[in-house]
Amino acid sequence: MRTALILLPVAITALILVPGTLDARQETRGDKAGQPAPAGADKAKDERAIIQAQRWSYPLATCPMTGENLGPKASEFVVAGRLVRTCCNGCKADVVQDPKPVFQKIDAAVVSAQKADYPLATCAVTDAKLDDKAVDHVWGTRLVRLANRDAVAAFEKDPKSAMAKVDAAYVKAQTASYPLKTCVVSGEALGGMGEPHDQLYGTTLVRFCCAGCTGAFEKDPAPHLKKITDARKAK
Repeated sequence: MRTALILLPVAITALILVPGTLDARQETRGDKAGQPAPAGADKAKDERAIIQAQRWSYPLATCPMTGENLGPKASEFVVAGRLVRTCCNGCKADVVQDPKPVFQKIDAAVVSAQKADYPLATCAVTDAKLDDKAVDHVWGTRLVRLANRDAVAAFEKDPKSAMAKVDAAYVKAQTASYPLKTCVVSGEALGGMGEPHDQLYGTTLVRFCCAGCTGAFEKDPAPHLKKITDARKAK
């Protein structure tokens, strides 16, 4: 199976806990439906968590308003529980006023980037086989394929359970084809310190010799992700 490694201008997602060695933290826009919006420090903390969670699989390298490349000073913010990145704060104001066209661009880019290597042939909610009625649904910056519109409504009630299935499928598929036998951070042999620590970043599996290496990876992920990309190309 061909695996898509999405290396973005700013790499970063938090993941969903999957039984076993996978440690994942994925923020959801559906978790707090119907609850009062957090205020002050709590709201800022929630927004930072969403940004961190969705950066890893954010699909656009350009501003959705102007088409300019997103540089180191890009503005990133949360609208309706979703990460948006723009070239400047002026564009941010326009997005906040009318986010729908921007969400459509992000959704199309997510589907384009992730559909070819989507790891499930069944609905993440109903377990029914995906056929020509299947719906490509975007949750944050992640694609989830669902059997039909009714399944979309069910997904929105409990997105974490469905995404845990998707994440587990990504890990299973990529473990079998993982191109490195050593930790991308320490260089230690995978399995040399016990079971490898497997973590999914967006849709990309990274295997570590231990959980202690994840902090160094997340501080500067680009060179470590490049090791995985280069190793896949060399296969």
